[in-house]
Amino acid sequence: MALVFLTMTVLAASAQGDGSASNTELWAGEIMLSGARRVPVLGEMTYTSRARTLATVVRTDKGLDFSIRHCSLDFPKSPGVKLVMEKESARAIPPSHFFLLQESGNWSVEPSVTAWDATDLDADGAPGITMIVDSVLCGGRLMLANKATTTARNVTVTDGGYRAEYSVLTEQTVLKTKGLCLSLFSKSMTDTMTGSTQYARVPDGTKCDAVDWSAIYANETSQPVKEEPQVESAPQ
Repeated sequence: MALVFLTMTVLAASAQGDGSASNTELWAGEIMLSGARRVPVLGEMTYTSRARTLATVVRTDKGLDFSIRHCSLDFPKSPGVKLVMEKESARAIPPSHFFLLQESGNWSVEPSVTAWDATDLDADGAPGITMIVDSVLCGGRLMLANKATTTARNVTVTDGGYRAEYSVLTEQTVLKTKGLCLSLFSKSMTDTMTGSTQYARVPDGTKCDAVDWSAIYANETSQPVKEEPQVESAPQ
C-alpha cells in the first residue's frame, strides 16, 4: 500500500522578474510519479500518484518563473487498498515555486526542497494534511508532514508547454493516525518516486474544474479548456 504522500513537484528558488501582466501566463500541468513500498500485512506494493496543478508563469529575461497550486491529488487503486485525498485537502497544499533557467538555448532547474509541518493546513482539526486509506485489511486516516527534494532532467520547453522527467525523494512524518492497523507504521518514512510532468498554457482565468486535462498531452501549444467551464470555489 502506498502511504507516501508525494505532492510537491520540482521546486527551486524564484528568479527576479518584473511580473507585469504582459509577461504572466497561466499553465495547467500533471505530475505522474510511481514507486514501491513494503508495508505491514500487505507486503510490497507498487503505487502511482497524479497531481493536477495550475501554474502562474512569469517570463523573465533569464527564463520562466513558476508558482504552482494544486487542483487535485489522486492515487490509482492498488490491490486491497485505495488512497484518497479530498479535494479540499489537495487545494490546501501550500503553493510551490521553481524557476526554469535558459542558458545558451538549454533549459535547466536545480534540485530543490519543499516542506510543511504539523500546521493544520486543510482545516480538518488534525495536524498536517490528511490522507484517507480505504482498505479492509488496514484502513483509516493518516495525518502527514512532508519534506520533498525534487530533481528534474531531460527538460523541454516550447512556446506553450513544458515537460521533464522527475525524481522525488520524500521524507514523511506520520503525525497522527486514525485506525489501529495504521498505528503500526513507522512514524518516519523515506521513499523515492520517479516519473514525469507535462504542462500546457491555458486561457487566463481558467479554474481547476474547467481544465481538459487530456488536452495537455494532445498538443503543447493548445489551450486545454472545457467548452462549459464549471464554477469553482476559491482554493484555501
